[in-house]
Amino acid sequence: VFDAIGRDVDWIQYDGWGLHDLKADKRWRMTVGPDAFGDVMQELGGSNGERAWRSLLKGSEPVVDAAMACPPMALRADPLGFVQTALVPYLLPAIFKASLKAKTFIPDLLTGASS
Repeated sequence: VFDAIGRDVDWIQYDGWGLHDLKADKRWRMTVGPDAFGDVMQELGGSNGERAWRSLLKGSEPVVDAAMACPPMALRADPLGFVQTALVPYLLPAIFKASLKAKTFIPDLLTGASS
């Protein structure tokens, strides 16, 4: 949008995020990415906590793949959005394959059956 109106924006990049446990009054600062959070999970839940976190990351890969295969244009509220997306020959098979994979996996992910 900014390109279309001829404006430039000063982007601020960050390399981390924070977690604050209100009950324990503890704070953690982590770098961006799943590995740093694994350390926090180990501190909070021991080796089982980190193992559960890694299992969740591994188990959610089909859902992430499905989300990445779905272009934003397909999420438009008007009926034409999906039709326009479906007309792009290489997108529809990718969306279909990823959504089938996620559909069969999401119930297991939610119930913990995949771990």
